[in-house]
Amino acid sequence: MNQEKRSKSLTIWLQPAEYDALKTRVQESNCRHLSIFARRCLLGKPITLLHRNASLDEIMEALSQLKPALDQLIHTLEQGGHPDVESLREPYLQTQNLIYKAADLWLQ
Repeated sequence: MNQEKRSKSLTIWLQPAEYDALKTRVQESNCRHLSIFARRCLLGKPITLLHRNASLDEIMEALSQLKPALDQLIHTLEQGGHPDVESLREPYLQTQNLIYKAADLWLQ
């Protein structure tokens, strides 16, 4: 990046709806500030827009509710001395690892 200090400013006037739409676009991008977003747009530089997958969001919501339920189930079985708790431990750990991997992918 050019280390030269920026010495020129640009002022534009927007209607409230236009400003809200612009702020929404900034939040959907990888730009941390409105000024960076505006500068890239004005200078024709690329802007990466982040897109959320609604169905993946729903899956992650369901998994986030499933994990505590599985934790509670295993805990209850352990406390009750259930004979099958050991046979369930490996599938439980595999499921827990898959939930963590899915969460990591989802957060990217």
